Amino acid sequence: MRWADNPHYDDALREIVAQGSGASWDEIAATLTSTLGVPFTGDQVSARARRMGLERPTPTAALAATVSNERSRALRLAERREATAALRDQARWEDFLDIVRGELLVPPADQRPPATTPAGPGTPETMCLVVSDIHIGKLVEKDVTGPGFGYDQSVFAARQAELLNAVLRLRDIHSQHGPIPKLILFFVGDGVDGVDMRRGHAHRVDIQTATAQTIRLAQFFAWLLRSLAPWFPEGIDLNWEFGNHGRVGEFGVNLPSDNWDYLAGVMVRENVADLSSVRVNVHTQQYGIYQIGPLVAYAEHGNSIRGGGGSPAVKRHVASLQNLHRMVFDLVLMGHFHTSEYLTAGGAKVFMNGAWDGGDDFSVNQLVAASDPAQWAFGVHPRRGLTWMYEIALAPRRRSTPVLS
Repeated sequence: MRWADNPHYDDALREIVAQGSGASWDEIAATLTSTLGVPFTGDQVSARARRMGLERPTPTAALAATVSNERSRALRLAERREATAALRDQARWEDFLDIVRGELLVPPADQRPPATTPAGPGTPETMCLVVSDIHIGKLVEKDVTGPGFGYDQSVFAARQAELLNAVLRLRDIHSQHGPIPKLILFFVGDGVDGVDMRRGHAHRVDIQTATAQTIRLAQFFAWLLRSLAPWFPEGIDLNWEFGNHGRVGEFGVNLPSDNWDYLAGVMVRENVADLSSVRVNVHTQQYGIYQIGPLVAYAEHGNSIRGGGGSPAVKRHVASLQNLHRMVFDLVLMGHFHTSEYLTAGGAKVFMNGAWDGGDDFSVNQLVAASDPAQWAFGVHPRRGLTWMYEIALAPRRRSTPVLS
């Protein structure tokens, strides 16, 4: 046997030595014999390895090589696992987005005949609507609160229809004086009720997950915007603030915008992106400052007010806001306290929304208080400012509680 005439012998020897097993030359010769079917001795293999410049690894070097090889193999395996997990997570996210896109396309816009109300000769004004404290998913049972109350998905659906009808009625009324070409819609938080704000909260909802409530909130506003868009030729601006019921995690743990209300706002913006006349302003602050004609408006949910929603606490809060931002506000728009109020604080007109549910177990049985479900609407003249305002009632005024016997 002439080794030089068989170059594949060199390849086999080089491969075995490169494995770094630490085997002796006799053991390597045995491996070659088994692999190639040709008898080799340890001396032959040793001599040929010296000519080829190969050295048999020592046990220490062999161990180091083995460790290095295993580390490389583990790294490659981890990278493959991470890539697989990333692809799986991406697929799940895409599935979630597909579900959301599909769900958001469900509610058709309210299709009505084109606007026919003749506009009066007066100066065009801007209509403003404040929406808040919808608490989608909340369950208020009459057996708990009494027959004058009650809130669930069916009640919410009826009140969303009433809101749309009221906005269009107001537009028709004021168009007789002068055009109402633009609507500015303020959402000031608590669109979702959440599921874990307090002990026992999960037993007070009829939409069982915060994600489902968020989708329903986005559906509602997408439907509302699409239904109103044809009636306001100069467009609709939706300014979006978030409340405390959409908060994710315990108070103060996460950033303010880690909030289901905020996510719903982003979903609404994406859903109506095809409507060139609709602009949705969603941001990660807890408040917004806006110019409405000659007026400056401050919008927030209202949960940062300390001392309740009464006039003294609100006035202190507005004074703090104006000192903080170094500016005077003409309007302050808020909700949170589930009480419809209109008051003056430091020169600012404060519009405080009621809640869509009107009263629940906590307010009726512990606070011994409730307010009719109402939202504010008002008009702004380009020079004179605030000209008219209405408290939109989403349900008939609550009657006296009947006696039991």
